[in-house]
Amino acid sequence: SETSKGIEDSLRNAGQKGVTELSAYFDTLQKELKQEVVAYEDSRKKLLDAHVEQLVEDVVKQVLHAELPVSTHASLARQALEEAKLKNIL
Repeated sequence: SETSKGIEDSLRNAGQKGVTELSAYFDTLQKELKQEVVAYEDSRKKLLDAHVEQLVEDVVKQVLHAELPVSTHASLARQALEEAKLKNIL
């Protein structure tokens, strides 16, 4: 009948609209999660870099019983990070 066809069409349209809205919501959610993952990775990398720099400084102090100039310290920290990355430690 005409009434049941109208109801079916309304239900079909509502279902399609729901799927479209749900898809848009999931797309937005996925983008937000990707941004959060990138922010988390960046913060972890910064934390690891700071930790490695502190470890290098501590080791240098123990080995040399003296503090190194900042430029040397930075160079050693960079070398340690590069080596750790090459060895898949980080």
